[in-house]
Amino acid sequence: MMRGVVGVATACHGDEEETLTVFGVLPPRFMQAIDAGWRELAKQGVRYVMSGPLVAAVEGGDSIGNATRNRGTLGCVVSDDLTSCDLILSCHHVLADPAGASTGDDVFHPAIPDGSAARIAGYERSVPISFNSSTVNRVDAAVARADGSVSRTIRSIGAMTGIERDPDFGTTVQKYGARTGHTHGNLQFKNLSFRNLYRVGNATLSALFEHQYGIVGDGSKPLFADGGDSGAVVVTTNNEAVGMVIGVATGIDLTVVTPIDVVESELGVSLCL
Repeated sequence: MMRGVVGVATACHGDEEETLTVFGVLPPRFMQAIDAGWRELAKQGVRYVMSGPLVAAVEGGDSIGNATRNRGTLGCVVSDDLTSCDLILSCHHVLADPAGASTGDDVFHPAIPDGSAARIAGYERSVPISFNSSTVNRVDAAVARADGSVSRTIRSIGAMTGIERDPDFGTTVQKYGARTGHTHGNLQFKNLSFRNLYRVGNATLSALFEHQYGIVGDGSKPLFADGGDSGAVVVTTNNEAVGMVIGVATGIDLTVVTPIDVVESELGVSLCL
């Protein structure tokens, strides 16, 4: 494409014949000044619309990751309790390097291992994960500031309708993850304690988590969640948020989910409903 051009399309205005429309990031006078080809097109009646850069539309359930090639799932849009700014929610190990992160570090969609990645956000903050064997973690969660707009919906599920802060045993739930897509299951465990393994530099470290939920799939798919689904928001059949996926067991169908009200309080955010 010509310099400054981000897209082209055909359009028909009223009874006019179809015409070519060019979308660019520069004012029309600059386009004509820098590119002789554009000056010729303008003489032929090509329309020009000044636009910002075109960016991929993203929403909950999409593949995202950081520069260390970690990958996971964009959970949803949340509001910062201090600034009221919209942020995107996922796991700490998805949005940031577990060894340490700086504000503004790149967040990519899709995640680098999943395809042609482009930056969509900058890391904002997280709750640090402790790898001390005697320290209990409550969340693996982080937020990032999006460079463009992000839908408040979740793929194949839609908009969240509220929060279920104390779900019953057996509650039917669903999620959309970047790895396994749209799956259904049931809340089988509460107060779940487990150790999650993380790759930190060249080492594999474990972190202790307590007071988690355990979700088991309904059997319609092999697993409720798998690696790459971390960060996905789990909701009821009425789309009430229950929690966020932070890990999966190996060899069995068991997904570890942090209660969503704990995620909110630890990060200082509120779900955008």
